[in-house]
Amino acid sequence: MSGLPTVCCPACNARMSLDVVMGHQGARDALLALAELHPAMATLASAAVRYVGLFAPAKQVMRFDAVASRLSELAALIAPGRIEDRGRAWVTPVSYWVDAMEHMLATRDKLQLPLSGHNYLKRIVVGIADRAEGRSEAAREADRRNPYSVDRQSGDFTQVGEAMTGEAKPREPPQRSAPSHEAREMMNRIKKGQPA
Repeated sequence: MSGLPTVCCPACNARMSLDVVMGHQGARDALLALAELHPAMATLASAAVRYVGLFAPAKQVMRFDAVASRLSELAALIAPGRIEDRGRAWVTPVSYWVDAMEHMLATRDKLQLPLSGHNYLKRIVVGIADRAEGRSEAAREADRRNPYSVDRQSGDFTQVGEAMTGEAKPREPPQRSAPSHEAREMMNRIKKGQPA
């Protein structure tokens, strides 16, 4: 089984998987052109169509208008690039939605199917956004506590937070001024055991 919803032909009422429909060259070309509109569209479209299959009734076919309706609902959730949950707004790039749908598809045997709404998907997306925000906050805190770290392999100085997020760029160490003449004399006296 392909994981795609079973649909009904509008002309003859024949039941078929959506991948059979995609066997038609014109339909496939149209969807491929649609997928090429945005770099993330191919992975999003694939995950979204398989995710919509989770709404298909067990012993019935899913009508094309039902597929379109669920895809429209999903588009309305993804398009703003943010989601509100428990009084907070979370930034939600497309990759979070794709990851959440893929997670649901991977654990479909644990889900109560058919799905009736997108609430579980939204909860997963919020969890992904929360973990990403936590990593970002940890990186900022690390930068605040110790803004520079030495890369043990290259000896370059980098900001710790950038190293944690994978965005590290070599930097010059902070420049320190040479000790004043008085400070050097005081250090020499201390080394010789004389009072400062």
